[in-house]
Amino acid sequence: MKKISRLNPYYFVVVIFVASLIFYLFDWSTLYPHFSLGMVIFFIVFLSVMWIVGHFSLPFFSRIILKARMSGIRYSRTLILFILIFILLGSLGDGMYSKGFPIIRHIDDYGIPMLHVITITLAMFLSAYSMQLFCYTSKKIHLVILFVSFIPNILGLSREGIILSSISVIIIYLLNKFNSIKPKVLVIVTLGGVLGAFIFGLAGNYRTNNQVGLKTTDIFDSSLIYQMGSANSDIPSVSKLSPFFWSYLYLTSPIANLQAAVNNKVEMDPEGNSVQEFISTQFEPDVISSRMYPDYKNKVVMYGYSSRVSESLNVATTFYESYLQQGWLGMIIMASFFVIFPLLYLYFIYLINPGFVIIGMSILDVMYTMSVFDNPWAFSGISIQLILTLLLALILRKNKIN
Repeated sequence: MKKISRLNPYYFVVVIFVASLIFYLFDWSTLYPHFSLGMVIFFIVFLSVMWIVGHFSLPFFSRIILKARMSGIRYSRTLILFILIFILLGSLGDGMYSKGFPIIRHIDDYGIPMLHVITITLAMFLSAYSMQLFCYTSKKIHLVILFVSFIPNILGLSREGIILSSISVIIIYLLNKFNSIKPKVLVIVTLGGVLGAFIFGLAGNYRTNNQVGLKTTDIFDSSLIYQMGSANSDIPSVSKLSPFFWSYLYLTSPIANLQAAVNNKVEMDPEGNSVQEFISTQFEPDVISSRMYPDYKNKVVMYGYSSRVSESLNVATTFYESYLQQGWLGMIIMASFFVIFPLLYLYFIYLINPGFVIIGMSILDVMYTMSVFDNPWAFSGISIQLILTLLLALILRKNKIN
């Protein structure tokens, strides 16, 4: 049981950051700065602490996973039907508002403001919830619901949404059906990851080439992303392997942007940033913090974007904006929050309704995976799912599936 409990957020964040740092050293882009001593020390300490906490918490994770399997989980047909109708009508509304769907043609600002965020958030949560229900009941109707839940992200050609939902669904299935991760499963997951990276690159070529009006139908033509990322690779830009450069850039450029900000000692506000703004913008969903600090994103663009390694590469890990606001102290506070939160959150879910533990754990796994790209606490599409899980756990805690 301890082996499957390694699918916890602490191990996920270690794996994704170590992978990013290793690929960074491959030097496939001429844009990337060298690591500073401070950055090396920070990541060694952070990742070591995360691994240690994850390792010594394995008995806890094993216990709550086993309890989740045994507890069962109640579901409301009315609630599921409401979410299904909402995300389908929301997707239709997005298409009508934008006069089309990105899967068909390029659209700069797709979706109805605010409503689109709610639609995507509910769709991603429904993916996790329906997979958990399928694992408990084996009813095929829940698989149908699962496939429908992917429609909003497919129509919007949201590669990030599709990938994050897929990761969550796979984790839920593994946590429910396996006590250990067999070599065969590792091989399948690895091959699935490679295939996913390849498809991610093809979709990126298709979308970008259409976006700029490039007259080519060759989805293996990665010329644009090679230019944007200043590729330093022997692989031709038009080849069967070139689409993988998309995944390389997405995985490593956030570290490069963070290192560039540290090298340039970038401060978002030289006169100082308030603690309240720091807490709100870094640890609250952006649908909330953007109302409290409507000019915040403009400040990030004004002070932070000038240090990016490229105008086309915007993401910069979960620590980037913490550094812009509070320097190294901000990064340490963010790292400390990453250490503390999973144990507190999952233990609370375990106490009130253990049937929802695996859903909560999968969401945290996804959040900690995406931390190498952006701040998951501020990303409403995923962080609000933690709130939805908690609310459903409270509302549906008295009954369970027979």
